[in-house]
Amino acid sequence: MKKNIVLFAVLLILLLVCLVFAGCKTWDDPYSLERENLANKLGVNISDYPDRSFPINYFTDVLKPGMNSEEVHQIMRGYKSVFLCNTNSSHNTEFYYFLSTNDDTADRILVWYDERGKLDHTTVEDENSRYLQNSVSDCVPGRLGD
Repeated sequence: MKKNIVLFAVLLILLLVCLVFAGCKTWDDPYSLERENLANKLGVNISDYPDRSFPINYFTDVLKPGMNSEEVHQIMRGYKSVFLCNTNSSHNTEFYYFLSTNDDTADRILVWYDERGKLDHTTVEDENSRYLQNSVSDCVPGRLGD
């Protein structure tokens, strides 16, 4: 009887260890599975983007100044929401939210267009510095040309 209790305790400990190791990735990054799914959808090797830098660093790698909005839109897929913001009468930005629609948890990127509607540059933030505008109250849902 004592042997069965010890065996049961060892199996229970092994099971708990397996569950902890399997869940650590998700506990560290609650969006890890969503990141992997998006990478697969986009045909990207997620291991090329360590430390939760995917998808933002992927997009900044492939977006090139001078692209028109249609080219940008073909690349920018898998977002949770996007807003069109006018910075002034001749420049527009698209504010993309990935993985979440919450300002505090989403991976966010601003795509800036010049007066000709061509990609000028992108602005990103990291999880330690959420400096992009925190409100899209002056923006409208959608993208340039929609």
